[in-house]
Amino acid sequence: RTTNMKSVLTASLVLGLLVGFLSDFPQTSWFVFPIEFALINVADHVVAMVLAGLVFFKLGVLKAG
Repeated sequence: RTTNMKSVLTASLVLGLLVGFLSDFPQTSWFVFPIEFALINVADHVVAMVLAGLVFFKLGVLKAG
């Protein structure tokens, strides 16, 4: 049985936020990038992960247990 759309979107959203915050927010202090730059990059990670999750869901790649 395949997973449902809600769980795929939730997991991909959480992964996108996690990757975005862990990779882009440290750059605001290390390289003195503006916070707007980091927020736009986080949004980019979230959109990319959600689109990847939708593609995997559509292709039937994701299976439950």
